[in-house]
Amino acid sequence: MVSTFTRPESIGLFLWGYIKQRVYATPPPTLQELRNRITDACDSVSPAMLYNVRREVQSRVQMCIVAEGHHFEHDR
Repeated sequence: MVSTFTRPESIGLFLWGYIKQRVYATPPPTLQELRNRITDACDSVSPAMLYNVRREVQSRVQMCIVAEGHHFEHDR
């Protein structure tokens, strides 16, 4: 069994969670404000943040390869 955190969509889930948290911290009063918040949240994703996520996913994929696709535990 492959850990949920080794799947490629984990990056998407992280990104969605981050953006959702920033966009919906308080309910947007208008559709335009929602659009503005989405744009601002996407702009706030830094290259360093994406690099760290990619590095983490690569590490977990490597652990999965070592475990030959079987379930594994990781301490992070």
